Amino acid sequence: MEGATFAYLILAILNWIAQWGKYFIYFWYILGLKDIVSTVNSATASASSLTSATSVAGATDAFANLSKIGTDLLAKFTIFIPIGLAIGTLLNSILTFYPMVAYRGPGSLDPQYLGYYYSACMGFFWVWAIIGWIPTLLFLFDGIFAAPLASGTFGGWNTWLFIMEASLWFTTVLVLSLTKGALWAWFIKNHVKQAHEVLAKFDKTYKDPTAVTKSTTLKDAE
Repeated sequence: MEGATFAYLILAILNWIAQWGKYFIYFWYILGLKDIVSTVNSATASASSLTSATSVAGATDAFANLSKIGTDLLAKFTIFIPIGLAIGTLLNSILTFYPMVAYRGPGSLDPQYLGYYYSACMGFFWVWAIIGWIPTLLFLFDGIFAAPLASGTFGGWNTWLFIMEASLWFTTVLVLSLTKGALWAWFIKNHVKQAHEVLAKFDKTYKDPTAVTKSTTLKDAE
């Protein structure tokens, strides 16, 4: 049962870290961050040439160069991948963040965080299973639809981003589904245990029904 709590925690951490990895892949490899910086520098130089041009021909050349740079820069951007990344960020912010905050080890459980962690894990599971596939679908659309809405091709880092997203979503839902029952059993066991501890501490007339006395043991043996 304790393994189920670790499974939910590990997958929450993994999805959180992977989300930032997807941003890195998108900006560094798909958009080409170095190329973007070089393009922006070229655009700045062209704008300076345009403002300092002393002839019509010089101004025309500077403007044409600036226009080409803007076209090349916009050609790198598509719609579906940024939307998918934004939705993934939203899901991670409202789902995977809270299991990481609410988790407490076996030696530091208390009634407040016990229910908090279980509720956060259930929210993580159900929302991820129902709508967590949306970023995967959007990354798939990027390869299906044609430019300028999407890249219109499967290849390179666009495809790897889709494979990474699909694999992570499927693995997360599969593992959470397999350990969901064990997490429920863990919650009930500790919830009942803590209830007995609280009653024993504050209710002097309370008698633990699970306690085994000497007379009870002898009676059972007879």
